Amino acid sequence: MDPFAALSLDPMAFIFAAAMAAAAGLIRGFSGFGATMTLAPSLSLVMPPPEAVAVALTMEVAGASQLFSRAAREADWREFAPLTLAACAIAPFGSYLLVTLDADFTRRMIGATVLIFVFVMLSGYRFKGRPSMTASVSVGGLGGLLLGSTGVGGPPVILYLLSTPTPVQVQRANIIIHIGLTSAALLVLLWLHQALGIVSLWRSLVLFPVLLAANWAGARLFGFASEALFRRFALIFLACVGFVALTV
Repeated sequence: MDPFAALSLDPMAFIFAAAMAAAAGLIRGFSGFGATMTLAPSLSLVMPPPEAVAVALTMEVAGASQLFSRAAREADWREFAPLTLAACAIAPFGSYLLVTLDADFTRRMIGATVLIFVFVMLSGYRFKGRPSMTASVSVGGLGGLLLGSTGVGGPPVILYLLSTPTPVQVQRANIIIHIGLTSAALLVLLWLHQALGIVSLWRSLVLFPVLLAANWAGARLFGFASEALFRRFALIFLACVGFVALTV
């Protein structure tokens, strides 16, 4: 059996997808986020957007398992629980848009979403208000809508959590668990919409070892490499990915 035929990808498309999986794993292992922001727009260039999101999220959840145990011990569950619950409640509305809108429009919407939040992060913006239940539910709901419709729901929640006065390690743990749980919830929705099938799972299975190895390498870099320099490089890379998805 031709493995590329089973993946429904030609060899060049597979090489591209594997390279993006490596980049996504490295970024995620170091920073705790960025995998889906890399994978959703880039994979949508070589497969339909709903399938790209399904593959990205399958690997996101599987990759989070490496970091989840430690993150669960370090996280402040009371801080991110309202965000996560609100995101899961609103995500079904976004997932309906993902599977019903035109594929080209959806791909450009994914690219635009990534670009917007990359520029917001590069600008150094921080949430100025005081964290509250109302703010948490609002930000979580926005994240859920974006997650469902584009697969990229982490940025508003990340910006919000990074503005809290909690230690960096706790912030990182909160982000890891929130993204892992909400990604798992969206996978269930995509399965119900029949956007998560055998081909998507096979693609995820083949690409996951690449992401896993890079995720491990990124986690080892955390604490040794310059966080500010790596984060800026990662955001510039994500901007390039988003721009290509928006314009191609």
